Amino acid sequence: MSLSVLTLSGCGLFHADKSYLKAKQEAPLEIPAGMDRPAVNDALTIPNVNAKPNDTISQTLSVPGDVASTYKAAAQAVDASGVGAVVAHDDAAHAFTVNVGEPPAKDSKPGFFSRMFGGGHKTKTEAPDLSSPTSAGAVQVAVTADGGASTVTVTGLSANVAKVAAAIKSKLGS
Repeated sequence: MSLSVLTLSGCGLFHADKSYLKAKQEAPLEIPAGMDRPAVNDALTIPNVNAKPNDTISQTLSVPGDVASTYKAAAQAVDASGVGAVVAHDDAAHAFTVNVGEPPAKDSKPGFFSRMFGGGHKTKTEAPDLSSPTSAGAVQVAVTADGGASTVTVTGLSANVAKVAAAIKSKLGS
């Protein structure tokens, strides 16, 4: 009987330390004179949940550094990530076009049950044409000066913009 009471009462028999109730708010962190305040413009950006995959949107990222090095690093980040191919660029305007596409499916041998029950061979799907900057997966990336930092603007279809922006963010740490 006592064992069942102990089991059913759970941790109620043990008195937990409730020191968190006495906690007080500390003063906010102060940045010393001569130091830069970190860029937090996009830290709390709320994504548009009502955007459909075929809606055209723009997303901006604030990146510390000059325009030329940010432009080069953003293009390299997209290439290294594999989300798409940079198909056109304008070095004078610090802008480039990325075609986002799914990699082509590999022609693979069907599984055991598919062969036994007439599944036949899987067909290869055609890869999207990533060489044309006018394809449906085209995303425009532009880098502009913003004081001592740079602003990267990614414009295109919402699903593709999210992929390209995430690739740039992961490399540039914005």
